[in-house]
Amino acid sequence: MDRKIFATLRNKDQAKPPKRDFDLSENIYGAKTAKQYYNTFHWIHFVFKYKFFVPLVLLANNLFGKHLIKEIPDKPQFEHLQIFDDAYEEAMEKWYTIYIRGRGRYDKRMTKKEALKNYKNDQVLRVLKQFVTTVCAYDTAYLEFLPFFEHAIQRRMNEYNKRNHLMYTHSGIFDARYFALYDVLKKNSNLKHFKIVNVGVQRTGGKKNVRTNEEHCPSNEGHNQSGTNQTSNSKSKATNKRNTRTKPSKTRKRNQR
Repeated sequence: MDRKIFATLRNKDQAKPPKRDFDLSENIYGAKTAKQYYNTFHWIHFVFKYKFFVPLVLLANNLFGKHLIKEIPDKPQFEHLQIFDDAYEEAMEKWYTIYIRGRGRYDKRMTKKEALKNYKNDQVLRVLKQFVTTVCAYDTAYLEFLPFFEHAIQRRMNEYNKRNHLMYTHSGIFDARYFALYDVLKKNSNLKHFKIVNVGVQRTGGKKNVRTNEEHCPSNEGHNQSGTNQTSNSKSKATNKRNTRTKPSKTRKRNQR
């Protein structure tokens, strides 16, 4: 059996269940109590994911990998299948280089080169894609499901793209800024740009977790490199800075000669 399967099965939960139950504030999982949060997190990650789902995908790849389609045939009937394949790969690459690379402590983040390497070596997500493309390529009923699916996604995304997307990049489940900013973005759908701003120092496990300024990027790209996305109109700020710089007059130049 593949080493990756054994490595996945050996994953263990280092956290211990809470000794006493208590109510939780608003969190990304929507858990009401501490025990509910722990039980849900433990079952999803260390039972379903690491003991069933991921090992099953890797095992299926070992058994049937040679029969899976790796490249979409260049045929007119596979145009929608090629769109699905290209979009899937693009999403994987951006997910690794933007979201995965931007999580966690600023001084311990992977480089873009490391992120691209992980993207190319991701077997689980790529095998799942190959399962879909293989079934669709050899089953005309499922092949014709893809155009319906892609057009439905396109219609809904055209409406969704009128708003900004806020990525959750905090290492824990409690990030009050996320919920506060989500309401702001929802009410101010006309904001065209966002920027990562300095949100101070957060203590995590006794260590300082510094959130730093990152580059400005368009909202529909979802580029998040450090903390929770925050909105701002950076163009107006840049304009204000330029306006504050006064140019020397022609008279002053002549007097200096």
